[in-house]
Amino acid sequence: MTSLRIGLIPARDPEGFDQLEAMVESATWSSKVGRDALHSLVKIVAARGGTLADITVGDAVEYLAALKAANAKTRGNTLFYAWLRELGTLPAEAPSSLRYLANTSGQVSMEQLVDRFGVRCRPVRDLLVDYLKERQPGLDYTSLRSCCLSGRDRCVSAGRG
Repeated sequence: MTSLRIGLIPARDPEGFDQLEAMVESATWSSKVGRDALHSLVKIVAARGGTLADITVGDAVEYLAALKAANAKTRGNTLFYAWLRELGTLPAEAPSSLRYLANTSGQVSMEQLVDRFGVRCRPVRDLLVDYLKERQPGLDYTSLRSCCLSGRDRCVSAGRG
């Protein structure tokens, strides 16, 4: 992981990671928990592309879900989300904690589902919600979620995310 971190930070978002390091107390930054949080952010940026400012709530939720699917330790692995909130990169309406999302079970509305993935362009977001509502009767929830993710990725690649 160290080589990934060393290569990615200067190439992708040196200003963002410098701002993050300046914001975090040095004792926390150098602690195991701090290093784990930094590694989480590096992994998300590497997987999704972009910068720290481009990470969405949906990206954080997906990251934790991937850890759980791989039977990796997730306990205490949410400090990175608190750092993103403190940096101001997440929208004001974003949940205050990933624990809330992790403990929320069941299906959510199409609006909530799309909002989890952080589509920033309101007309695109509304179009995606309408599309998913139209497709909802013929798809299971997991497929709707995949459609939402695919739609978000298309928006981001087109510069409208």
